[in-house]
Amino acid sequence: MSTWKRQRRLIEPPKDHPLWKSHCQYPVVQKLSADLWRLHFVGRDMVNRSNGFCIDLNPLRSMQVIKVHEDPTICIGDVAKFGTVLEPLDQMPIGTVETAPIGGIGFSDFIEIDGEKVAFGGIVRPLRDSRYSVELIRLDAPNTTGRLAEDTILRRLFQSDWREDSIFVGGKVLPFQGGYKMWLAHGIGWNMACRPNAEPHYDIKQAYSKDGYEWVLDPKPVIAVNWAAGESGHTGPTVIKTKDGYEIWYCTRGRYDDPDPSARHYTIGYAVSKDGERFERKDSAFVFSNPPQPGDWDYDMQAYPFVAQADDGELHMFYVGNGYGQAGLGYATRIAP
Repeated sequence: MSTWKRQRRLIEPPKDHPLWKSHCQYPVVQKLSADLWRLHFVGRDMVNRSNGFCIDLNPLRSMQVIKVHEDPTICIGDVAKFGTVLEPLDQMPIGTVETAPIGGIGFSDFIEIDGEKVAFGGIVRPLRDSRYSVELIRLDAPNTTGRLAEDTILRRLFQSDWREDSIFVGGKVLPFQGGYKMWLAHGIGWNMACRPNAEPHYDIKQAYSKDGYEWVLDPKPVIAVNWAAGESGHTGPTVIKTKDGYEIWYCTRGRYDDPDPSARHYTIGYAVSKDGERFERKDSAFVFSNPPQPGDWDYDMQAYPFVAQADDGELHMFYVGNGYGQAGLGYATRIAP
């Protein structure tokens, strides 16, 4: 079983911030010390562009909010300042995806590789017909604890075929068999018949790297979409290694055109693996001991989970609530079996 106790909402969008008008999405923890965690997330501005923000928490004091940072940690405008490595796109003709304007940027994980602090994240580019692309990026930055400096190096990680269904949403990165494994959401097509917006489909895949720079995507899904069951997309994978193998949590939803509008609301899924390669879904084993009630900030939706382990071994899950994070984000704590 994967039983969790909902704790509380930690933050919700402010009413008067110039760059952050709505949503708290894609939470990711950066551990600065045993009693200081920086919780990063993405907020949207008045024209629906996404930038990165953060709050500081004390995990030893029930996630006490120490500071809400007013300034963004990473902005759309920062990309033009960074030293950007464009090798995967050097041969692309003008007018393809890489020339589309950036509509969002944010972090997906933080890790140390060969003694260097590295951040992973994503860049969203809106395309025509309400579609979009998501590029998976690596950020090498001397200082990853504040606003990224101009000497940050940004690298795109995958050479996509750059069709308009190219979506790579980064997830968790862990050391694996002498290299690194990443679990991520990968676009597998669009339902263009949906109105008012086209519907993206994506599943969970994995990629492997020997050095953290060059990545190879495994085309076989780790968590496949079950079309017969009405599923349409899985995203936001977060993984931990245990004494028995690996556990993965993610969010899953149904189709946009389902007659029941609640089908498109994300819920949290769960799977286990002995080797980190093949996962067995056990969605029904994920439960809250105190389920959300009508009117709660997370009653209609729980999405984009991120699991982090404190120094005392306790596991905490950060996730967003109703309206894909319009209601804010909060956390739950795992109840030991």
